[in-house]
Amino acid sequence: MKKQLFALFIIPLFALCGCDESSSQSSITTSDTEIKIGEELAKLTSKMNEIPYYGNTISYRQTQNDNYSAIDVVATQIGKAVLYNDDFYHDDFTQQIGDGEPYTGVTEKGITKYQNTDVFYRTNFFEENSDSNSTVLYSYSDELKDQFFEIDFKSHFVNNFINLSYNLYSNNSTNSFKLETNLLDIDFNKDGKTNIKYNFKMCKGSTVAIELNSNDTITISNGHITNTISNYYVSMMDATNYQSVYYEASYSYDETITTYKGTKLNPLDYYKESN
Repeated sequence: MKKQLFALFIIPLFALCGCDESSSQSSITTSDTEIKIGEELAKLTSKMNEIPYYGNTISYRQTQNDNYSAIDVVATQIGKAVLYNDDFYHDDFTQQIGDGEPYTGVTEKGITKYQNTDVFYRTNFFEENSDSNSTVLYSYSDELKDQFFEIDFKSHFVNNFINLSYNLYSNNSTNSFKLETNLLDIDFNKDGKTNIKYNFKMCKGSTVAIELNSNDTITISNGHITNTISNYYVSMMDATNYQSVYYEASYSYDETITTYKGTKLNPLDYYKESN
């Protein structure tokens, strides 16, 4: 089986349609007939901005179940990622798909030049001459650095839920949407454990075309989110295809970490124009 790096919410988003406006809604559900979802998502983004970016090290364990038309693929990944001071992210991981043999891999993220322009890159490397080695390039922006390197819970949540929800909303204006979350009620200044719930739906008639669901138990210490236990669920077309993820992570800040001392992969060695 071809090696692959885990990516949350990899279900193809090609069935983007509208929603049954007669569906019942709870008092904390928002529909675009009452208030623009974009405005509500902006409030959530503002709420997340209350949290300072924290950490340069993450240790994680992820179990993911991808179901496509009743065919299950279950995989587990364990890794440790470090963000270095020279805008370089290095993740060493071990992955196992089903009952197959575990194998190791590396993910590196950084900034490079492509056609004389600064770009972000993400390289996945398994072994020399592997068809699974790849690089993806992204448009560069100073404002998006913290979000791109995604070393803490804040950037992870914004990338995989708020931004993805906003993209679905803004690119599919003829659809209807539902958003339910308790995020605005969370006090991020209070130490201890708390639970964040998030559910976003885009529907067509009585069919839920896309659903994003997150249930996160977070630990706050000295104003920083240091540990998370998360259950994620993404589905298409009334769960004809779905992805569920169990994710544990611990975040920390290591003052001894400076610049990367190893040899970096050359991202353009693994970049294909078709990417």
